[in-house]
Amino acid sequence: MIRIPSRLRLWGRGIVSTPARRATVQGFVASFAIQVALVVTGVVAARALGVHARGELAFLLLVPTVLTTLGGAGIPVALAYFVARKPASATSMIRMLLPVGIAQAVALAAIGMGIVTLGLDLTAQEVTIAAVITLLSIPPRLLHVYGVRALQGRRRFLAFNVLRSLPTAGYAAGALILFMAGHATLVALAIAWTASFAVSGAITCYVSFREFRDSGTAQGPKLGALVRFGLKGALGWSSPVQALRIDQTVIGLFLAPAALGLYVVAQAFTNLPRFISSSVGAVAYPNIAAREDRQQARRTLGRFVLLGAVVSGLLTGSLAIFAGWLVPFFFGADFVGAVPTTRILLLGTFFWCVRIVLADGASGLGLPGLGTVAEVSSWAILLPALALLTPPWGIEGVAAALALSAATSLVVMVAGLMMKGMTPLAPALGRPAPPPTAGA
Repeated sequence: MIRIPSRLRLWGRGIVSTPARRATVQGFVASFAIQVALVVTGVVAARALGVHARGELAFLLLVPTVLTTLGGAGIPVALAYFVARKPASATSMIRMLLPVGIAQAVALAAIGMGIVTLGLDLTAQEVTIAAVITLLSIPPRLLHVYGVRALQGRRRFLAFNVLRSLPTAGYAAGALILFMAGHATLVALAIAWTASFAVSGAITCYVSFREFRDSGTAQGPKLGALVRFGLKGALGWSSPVQALRIDQTVIGLFLAPAALGLYVVAQAFTNLPRFISSSVGAVAYPNIAAREDRQQARRTLGRFVLLGAVVSGLLTGSLAIFAGWLVPFFFGADFVGAVPTTRILLLGTFFWCVRIVLADGASGLGLPGLGTVAEVSSWAILLPALALLTPPWGIEGVAAALALSAATSLVVMVAGLMMKGMTPLAPALGRPAPPPTAGA
């Protein structure tokens, strides 16, 4: 029998000694599981489809992802905030948002078909069928997003982390089975993708119903308040890399599908740091929102920001060093051209990771507008940089534009917090910070 040293046991207990620490560790585990699943799906798609068809699949999966995030208008994240502030009103808010979600699903599916028609050659029957199938993922995907955000607001982090990992894990399992059976075609992988969200949406609905059926009947905020809060922070929660995928959209529309195939391979190595920082922010957001004492909330923000910066820095630095070996090892020699792009993207990913923890923490303080200001400011750099750098440098130019954008976003986010009277790391480092001014 293996004996664990007493010091190691005490250290392990200390890590999970509080609910917030346990939730953070759970988030790290979920992030690692999602990364493993994405490696599986990425390798399967790359080896089964080749560079050109891999790019087509990436575009087809990109469209519902972007539409769901944009079409949600930040309302699911606003739901998490108000549930954290007033848990007894969760049931009334969910009932109020049900028709909103249905309307969103119908409208977004119609818009998605128009985008796919513009971006791909639908004269190929296989591509057309795959496009229709992937767009069918939008309704269950919205259901899944609303459900996991409601659980986040209740700080049910175990269910939150399991369910947010479920679609990716399900898709990975389906893709691997198809690959081993020799049937990993474009249409088959599209079916696996949509089926994973259909199953995940149904399970999330069931878990959320059980969680909130006895939560009380208190009246929550009006729909207008939810929408305003969501719109205020919508772009702050939806960065161009993580959700809007402007980089992939530009490549898909203006470069060859093979270029997108290389780019998504490079981007695969940025997923783990982003998932880790999102996990830190996901725990920070409702914990900060639930604290009535403002000073205590700011101290909590400082600790989470420091944690996110250290962990993401170690991850992005290590991956950049070993990218030259990791890319061909996982994806094959055909994708070695993605190595320089991988390293550039990892630099921008570090800036993004710190920014997203800051944005989530600021939203927990009731300042969702700061994240949106930081994101919109970064677009002043992103859009012209894409126009200038993409034609001469291709996918490396796109990656460089994103790195510049992410750095700009982080600088503006820190400046915005300081203008509100908060130095993000001061509470975590033991230095008192002046009280914040009124909300954004």
